[in-house]
Amino acid sequence: MIIIEAKDFGPRSKRLRLGFTLAEMMVGMILGALVLLGVLTAYIFFCRTGMGIVQYSDMENQAAATVQRFGQDARQAQAITWNSDTKVTFAYNDNSTIYYQYISNSGTFVRSQNNSPAKTLASGIQSFAFIAYSYANAAPNEEPTQLVISTDASRNEANTRTSMVRIEIVLRRNHSSVVNATAQAVSASYVLRNKVGT
Repeated sequence: MIIIEAKDFGPRSKRLRLGFTLAEMMVGMILGALVLLGVLTAYIFFCRTGMGIVQYSDMENQAAATVQRFGQDARQAQAITWNSDTKVTFAYNDNSTIYYQYISNSGTFVRSQNNSPAKTLASGIQSFAFIAYSYANAAPNEEPTQLVISTDASRNEANTRTSMVRIEIVLRRNHSSVVNATAQAVSASYVLRNKVGT
């Protein structure tokens, strides 16, 4: 007959056989939650930063393309017509026309050539303004005169007197992961070099 005798190695052997205590489990869970919270916070921060960079880059590209296109058309125009304080039409010597318009409802700035469908140049516009100037009767070192374009009568007068056009745009991008996206102001002035009678 074989007899097996179990030996007791004290409280340490009992604890090894039983596993983790409740206190050890709670400490482990709290430490794991803190590590997970740190990782998630870093992830959200990097996502917000990345989205902000993408939005800023988009604003830069739209702003640069808009002012470049508008400036090119304005400098080559033979005549200008102020349709409203948010819409202007340029006429050229080949009988073509191009109009630019700010649409406040959608916050977009559009361009149309020869009444073709309008193409959006910039979106997400927070504020926009056309400003007309006249160099007529100005001394060489004198600032140009700002023209009023808020009424029909003033726009009719500005059609013949405008020799420089200025646009002021403030762009804003918002995204659900970015609380306050950065706004960018763009301001550019263009002399109508080819306009007749200025």
